[in-house]
Amino acid sequence: MVRGSKRQLCDELQWEYEVPLLLGNNMGCIYMTVRPGKHNRTKHIENRYHVDLVEKKEFQVRHVGTNGLSTIYSTAKARRNSGAH
Repeated sequence: MVRGSKRQLCDELQWEYEVPLLLGNNMGCIYMTVRPGKHNRTKHIENRYHVDLVEKKEFQVRHVGTNGLSTIYSTAKARRNSGAH
């Protein structure tokens, strides 16, 4: 679907549209999307693409601690890839 068409469809059907929530534990990545501008170590990244969707409220970005849900998934994947049981 084209960006925004999901929201328009929900409006036409009178359904409540919830903005997707992106959880992460990397404060540097979250800071880049929430606070646009030039950062010292992001010369190779086009920041405008990260910030545009947040500014348009296409999705939200929130921080979770290292004991949060994102760590559970990344730890399980790392163990599976390393062959550990």
